[in-house]
Amino acid sequence: MVSLFGCSSPEPPFITFDTIIQNNSSSAFTLTLELENEVLFQERFDPSTSKTVCIYAEEIFIGIWPECGAMLTIEFDNGKGYKCDRSLIFSQTEPLCFDGKGPQLSVNFEKQAGESYIFYVTEEHFLNARDL
Repeated sequence: MVSLFGCSSPEPPFITFDTIIQNNSSSAFTLTLELENEVLFQERFDPSTSKTVCIYAEEIFIGIWPECGAMLTIEFDNGKGYKCDRSLIFSQTEPLCFDGKGPQLSVNFEKQAGESYIFYVTEEHFLNARDL
């Protein structure tokens, strides 16, 4: 029997994802995630350390944004780093971001066991960091 008035679709099956950042560079950095000027996450990453920065439930893995904040900042101890604004990720006007090589997009994460995804901050990221 089909009802014309009480039609509803079930909720999509959500999966819980762990979003991890690992520091594979030779320099420590501080990672900050913000949403509307509110700091949601801020931690120091020494070399060879990794931390879960965000856990969220969604149908598919979509990287850090939008669940984990709208602004991502990685600042190395030398004052250089990256600032990635979610509203500008597809524009050519974001000179302080990773140029498509950063943790803002899911394609740059490596799948780990279960539903954990990791982004590696590399020595190349450190050497090519921008003046903040």
